[in-house]
Amino acid sequence: AGFPFPENLHATDRLDVALDGASIVLMVVPSHVTRATLLEMKPFVKPTMVFVSATKGIETDTLMRMSEVTHD
Repeated sequence: AGFPFPENLHATDRLDVALDGASIVLMVVPSHVTRATLLEMKPFVKPTMVFVSATKGIETDTLMRMSEVTHD
């Protein structure tokens, strides 16, 4: 409260809207949903996008780091 968003910042829950025109994608999601989130994003990802992960931890089932999950 008391700190408005800048005019050029728009919140959305739609991945197609969030990724449209993005050149850098900052991933900040819990590690246990990283793979599912990436799979939902896949149809909207462009080869020129740069991904930056701020997610800590490993994937519980595979013991992969987040960079490995992203690559997989």
